[in-house]
Amino acid sequence: MLTLSILALAGAVLFGCSHEAATMKIDEQLSKQLRETSAPGRELAVIIELEPGADVAMLRSAGVKVNRVYENISAVAATITADLVPRVAALPQVKRIELDTEARVLGPR
Repeated sequence: MLTLSILALAGAVLFGCSHEAATMKIDEQLSKQLRETSAPGRELAVIIELEPGADVAMLRSAGVKVNRVYENISAVAATITADLVPRVAALPQVKRIELDTEARVLGPR
């Protein structure tokens, strides 16, 4: 947890977002995985929700590998290293970062 806090604080300073705001943008499951990983360079599949009108190029320039840009929502599917998550969360154009997991519909088909 201390590592995540230090990285979020560093990202907040670099990108002009408060430490608390950057930490709140990171999904609980992703935060848990970041706390449990000992490899900061480990790649993670994530969904990054953006503010409307945000330019995806700023993610790429921050080191994010954008795999897919969604048309109907302001979000991208991306690959990001664990150590980069707090810095990207500190970007003002980023609303939320969460693990990219498979979603299923419950109920009859």
